[in-house]
Order: sequence, then C-alpha cells, then structure tokens
Amino acid sequence: MRRSNLPAELNRFVGRAAERSALEALLEESRLVTVVGVGGVGKSRLALRVAAATQKRYGDGVRLAELAPLRDPELVAHALVEALGLTDHTPRAPREVLAEHLAGSRLLLVVDGFEHVVESCAPLLRELLTHAPGLTVLATGRRALRVA
Repeated sequence: MRRSNLPAELNRFVGRAAERSALEALLEESRLVTVVGVGGVGKSRLALRVAAATQKRYGDGVRLAELAPLRDPELVAHALVEALGLTDHTPRAPREVLAEHLAGSRLLLVVDGFEHVVESCAPLLRELLTHAPGLTVLATGRRALRVA
C-alpha cells in the first residue's frame, strides 16, 4: 500500500503560514483536529498542505478520505475502507475491518467534507480513535464534528 494518497498540488501554496503552523501544532497535541468554516475558504487545501508537510510523523503514512461525493451516510465506513486501500473478502462489517487494520497503525487520516454525513461519521471516528491509539484524524467540514 502506498504511504499516501494525497493529490499532487497543481500550483503553489501561498500564505497562511500562521494557520499552517497552528494546525501542525494542534496535530502534535491532539489525535482529532477539525477545521470548520464556510465553503470555499480553503479548509481542504490547508489540511492537505499540513498533511503533506507532517507525513513523516506517521510511520504508516497519510490517507485522504473524501466524503463530499457520498449521498448515503451508511457508506462512510466503506469510503474509509476504500481510502485506506483495504480489501477484505470476509462477511465482516467495514467498521470491524477498519478497527482491526488501524489498531496497530500510526497513521494520519484526513477526512474531507463530512458535514452532510456527520451523524454517521462522528461515531465511527470516535470508535476508531478509541480502538487505534496510533491514529490521528484531521477532518474538514462546514460544521463541527462534535467528537470529544
């Protein structure tokens, strides 16, 4: 599995040095960081830039899960399985596959565009963070994730 599935930057990232530094510092002290704001202000771009800059901290890499295209909240776990590049040919639920795979990982998971599936995304991320002590999540969305 590739260590990262982050998209290549197509142009230079200019400015936001203070925000980048603050976000990098938050990732050092918290396992869940959420960037919230209105659409179009650059939340995703900032998160991806910080993820790329900090990926050496995570022995198992950085993975991006884009949830904006999802229409069915029940597919959040499937989207995370796909983002992690996992294949499982058992009848287990995707939640179980994720929990087992992430249990021993040291990984940064960037979850982008969760606002429309927050009711299913928040409990899943809480569960994964509980079972995977090496997991860090950087989430971006238009509303708060509300995970303690």
